[in-house]
Amino acid sequence: MSSLPESWPGQLPEPGVLIVTLSAAVISGAWAAGILPVSAPLVFLLTAGAGTVFAGMYFWRPAAAACFLWLFFFFLAMLRFVQAETMEPGPGNIGWFIGHSVTVKGEVDALPRVFPADDENIYVRYVLSVREYAVGPGEHFRPASGRLIVNVKEKAGQPVAPFGAVLTASGQLTRPHGFNNPGQIDLEAMLRRQGIVAKLNTAGEKVRVEHSDSEHSWEAGLANWRDRATKKMLYAMPPEDAAIINGILFGGYDGIRHDVAKNFATTGIVHILSVSGAHVALVAGVVLWTAGRLGIRQVWAAAFAGAAIILYGLLSGFTPPVVRSALMGLMGLAALGMGRFRDSPAALSVAIISMVLYKPSWIFDISFQLSVAATAGIIFLYPRLLSWLRGVPRWLAGNLAVTAAAQLAALPFLAWYFSSLSISAFIANLVIVPIIEAVMVIGIVALGVGSLWGFAGHLLLVISGLLVGVAVEGAAFLARLPGGQINFPAMPISMSLAYYAICYGYSGTSQNFCRACRK
Repeated sequence: MSSLPESWPGQLPEPGVLIVTLSAAVISGAWAAGILPVSAPLVFLLTAGAGTVFAGMYFWRPAAAACFLWLFFFFLAMLRFVQAETMEPGPGNIGWFIGHSVTVKGEVDALPRVFPADDENIYVRYVLSVREYAVGPGEHFRPASGRLIVNVKEKAGQPVAPFGAVLTASGQLTRPHGFNNPGQIDLEAMLRRQGIVAKLNTAGEKVRVEHSDSEHSWEAGLANWRDRATKKMLYAMPPEDAAIINGILFGGYDGIRHDVAKNFATTGIVHILSVSGAHVALVAGVVLWTAGRLGIRQVWAAAFAGAAIILYGLLSGFTPPVVRSALMGLMGLAALGMGRFRDSPAALSVAIISMVLYKPSWIFDISFQLSVAATAGIIFLYPRLLSWLRGVPRWLAGNLAVTAAAQLAALPFLAWYFSSLSISAFIANLVIVPIIEAVMVIGIVALGVGSLWGFAGHLLLVISGLLVGVAVEGAAFLARLPGGQINFPAMPISMSLAYYAICYGYSGTSQNFCRACRK
């Protein structure tokens, strides 16, 4: 093939640069579709038009064609958002009957949560995948779809329906109450992203449980294993400590005292109390460290770490935060295994594109926003911040740089949702977070060892409980320190974009990006 003439009108940007800009296009498109009234046919035509123009211009003017490729991904994200998000449930969805008294029949598709009500009663929260419904007494059941939360008040000691069981419940359907203001999480939107469109409050005498073949599926097996693990924790430590370890390992804040969660939030480390990207990174880090000590080649170490991430995701139920964090972690490990760790911005961008096109509404999810912002901060800001800490002991400089990079990158989101920035987070990340990470590692080992040697597993769980107590008291002490938190108003979008532009300029990567664009 002959070389291109000197007058050839430009080239496409380098692959890494192109992928990063396409991730920005996908995020922008999904965000625009979420706040603007858009027509699916119009967006489809715009998507097809941009793709056609790109294909036609690629061999004629590649540099100009890149703009239409950006537009193609922008409109594609808009189209995916319109297709994936149904704002109001249709007649076949159980949410259509909100406000009515109904009898629903469906399958328990999440591990039930149990809360104490009083000395004699408990609350059980089920997530039900609805199969059938009936409106009013004597009506025949009809097919239905959708998911809903069923809150049941019953006598303590009554059996709880297991994962996979078929449950029939009667009561009035209501809409989950949510907010959409700065400083408040939109609970209704968050549940809708999980397919949950309604809730039903009822009493134990209005609930009937049947057995199902799916109780013997691998999902039910994992759910039952997690239930047995929770019982082992309750046997080894106080319930409030068991609730924290259960949240760390499997997700959720159920049973965690409000004052404990508030103290961890004040110190900027509340994410460590539930399954998050930090836990996925810790699992991968422990495996990589162990592999390095054993002299295992980098490519195999990355493969083992990826397998550990997938296994941890299975054990924690592959909740949306775990799926997102696992995808980002696997992309980073792929770059590491291929010896291209410098391509981590492109790896993060591929993960963002994949996740947003799969579930466009995730861009409005706080855990997704904070995970992406913190990861990007570590990728872009960590090297420069580390260079500023020369002369500081390496272990201390590394921890300070990682914490500062993540906090600075997440600042606009923290301002919007919480109107505050935790200064004590620097101390908490150096003192409290390592303790919680140790709890997580010891807890995983305890559950694995306990299946072979019960006494050893029990002893390790006792140690985990003691460490949790230390972490809780330490977080309470830091939360009481004066000046540990700075309050400020939510940042408008224009100011947030300017802030990120400044951070990107200070990161030192802007010159490399510009040089790559000119190639």
